[in-house]
Amino acid sequence: MLQKKDNLFWKLNLSWWAIDMAVATLPTYKLPEGSPLTIFFFYILHYGVMVLLTGLYRVIYNKINPDETKKYLLILSSVIGVIIVGGAFFLLNSHDFIYHYKFWEGTEYTFAMRIDYLTSTIWQSTPWFMGYHIIRYARISTEREVKLQTSLQNSELERLRKQLNPHFLFNALNGIKALVISEPEKSRDAIAQLSDLLRLSLKTKLKETIILSEELKILDSYLSIEKIRFHERLNVEIDIPNDYGKYRILPFCLQILAENAIKHGIGKQKKGGFIKVLGSRDENSLILKVINSGTLSETPETSEENNGIGLENLRKRLKINFGENAIFTIQQIDNEVVSTMSFPLES
Repeated sequence: MLQKKDNLFWKLNLSWWAIDMAVATLPTYKLPEGSPLTIFFFYILHYGVMVLLTGLYRVIYNKINPDETKKYLLILSSVIGVIIVGGAFFLLNSHDFIYHYKFWEGTEYTFAMRIDYLTSTIWQSTPWFMGYHIIRYARISTEREVKLQTSLQNSELERLRKQLNPHFLFNALNGIKALVISEPEKSRDAIAQLSDLLRLSLKTKLKETIILSEELKILDSYLSIEKIRFHERLNVEIDIPNDYGKYRILPFCLQILAENAIKHGIGKQKKGGFIKVLGSRDENSLILKVINSGTLSETPETSEENNGIGLENLRKRLKINFGENAIFTIQQIDNEVVSTMSFPLES
């Protein structure tokens, strides 16, 4: 980032003073007297001095690093810079060397003329300083706004993460509770699976994104618990190519959709049902689908009036992390509920 800023500054700085020099020395009567070589060195000195002085000003300004939220400091910095740079150029060009301009030829170089020339060099420097500080102020304002927005997003993500942890643990324990009385041996297996699941969840620390292969481990541990509880009533099929494991997605996104499918779909069917987890991709996106038997009417958590913590949490995290680049839909297709997520391809 710093390298890009330096490159942009020098491109603009070199371009501006080349244009300024052309304007300042045209028409040709503004050129100094002398041979072509003399005029060439005049151009080199003019151009080099202004480029170096403004470059030095930027270095010193960055070193001092004044509080740019205070506009009076910006104005004061510009005024000081204009006076120093314009004055330095005046001192280099106002002596009886090769810089006797044609339109002053034969005229005594008076004090008033020197003041007039000093004023001219200061005005010549003014546009650069105005432009520099306006661009800099606009960039800093934009960066400040981005930082503020990022801070707000991070705060919201942290809130969502803290919300998801107890929600996830509560639902997992509820699933095991039913086994403790009816099938104590299987409840011990479920607790062991829950331990593995919690270990994985702590490992991820609910980072902004994780690779798909890590999310599939979380999903497998969660479904292992539910298989113990539902027995043959729960059939699971996962069809995701191995090479998709490198792509980045939200942590717990598949687990939340599987949990929603079991709690509000399969869990309400006497004969149980199935969950399919499918993966595909197009040119720009990774597409994940969780399909379960049932209907949307059996899934109140999907309705706008009754958004559950899990799905609502997932929607918000998708929006914060990926914006319009992620898609999340739930729809009824025949006798199946299809939850679809689309992530930009990142690895």
